[in-house]
Amino acid sequence: MNLPKIIGRQDKNYIQLENKDKTDLSFIKEDVPEVIFKDKELLANLGQWLEILASSEQTYISESLVAYMPISAKVLLEEGIHQNQRDAIAYTFGVLLKQLGVPATETCIFDDYDEENFTCNCHFENECDDARVRFRWGAWMDALPEIILDYHNSKRTYEYLTAINGRKPRLCLQSFTVVNPLNSNSIYSYLSPFDAQYKVSNGENTLSIKVDRPKRIHYESGSGYVFRLNNDQELVKYLLELDFPLAIDEVYKRMCELSIDYIDEYPNFHIVVEKGVDDKEKKVTDEISLKDGKLCIFTMTKNGKKVSVNSEGEILYQDNQFALNEHREGNMEYHLNIPSMEDLASLGTIEDNIAKARKEISDVRSLAKMISGKDI
Repeated sequence: MNLPKIIGRQDKNYIQLENKDKTDLSFIKEDVPEVIFKDKELLANLGQWLEILASSEQTYISESLVAYMPISAKVLLEEGIHQNQRDAIAYTFGVLLKQLGVPATETCIFDDYDEENFTCNCHFENECDDARVRFRWGAWMDALPEIILDYHNSKRTYEYLTAINGRKPRLCLQSFTVVNPLNSNSIYSYLSPFDAQYKVSNGENTLSIKVDRPKRIHYESGSGYVFRLNNDQELVKYLLELDFPLAIDEVYKRMCELSIDYIDEYPNFHIVVEKGVDDKEKKVTDEISLKDGKLCIFTMTKNGKKVSVNSEGEILYQDNQFALNEHREGNMEYHLNIPSMEDLASLGTIEDNIAKARKEISDVRSLAKMISGKDI
């Protein structure tokens, strides 16, 4: 961590707490994992990250101008860190580790500190296992401090809420990434109070899911609440085991079985499959979109044939030789895609191709009706 040099310090006893409750954690009556810091700089920086130690000080630029200057770990250690502060740092971090599922009987040793990247190793002595831990500083206006835990095949990011006004310090899961080493599926999920999001990636294939929180669910701002679908862990396991190319209607059905009680409770429900590595060149191959339970878009690609229908009456059929667009006004567009004039004879008549396309469209309409219970 690169911090500016501190100038003009007015008081050498500047290592202060914003709130004395941050060292008095006696109201938390629980056993927590033992925490040992092998690096003094790590201890100091984590004290600042936990907001137990001061991270800035007032510097007078002039008689009427005051600036807040960062305080480095080196300066904190030179001035001295009180024992009660050391104990508070270790105990607070033990409380957080217990929230992550670490047993209270475990001993956690933190070493291999990289101050520039604010990362370290956490060794679980009883389990003889290790996790890589990274920290991010909070921003005064719009971002909480974060901890990123890289453990086995998963990476999880938590927001840190400090102990204040009798509230226990806690971590709130913000996002996670899990990899299935058996099929190389990687799933990323960002959690918020407003919706649940999942993105499954494998090579050039991407499945994205976004489900809005039902309106009947209310939350308090600043409470740390995030919206989660029912049986979230089972859903993630199912998504990690998917094989591409997939049948989007089967994904929808399984999601409903696992996590959705009444589809009309969700303001927006969106599943989309894209193919391509570059974001600008990705193409949608499959899509299901519902609004308040009403099917708005249904797109499916199967055996090289793509069919899309929507509630506005727009229809698309496309294969490797021709494409057909029908608009709600009744007009039609017909496009050929053949390498040479010699291939034109094998294509068949326009009437034959339109008939073939409409058969495929009819089949997709039937699947769409099974999903929504209504014609689209």
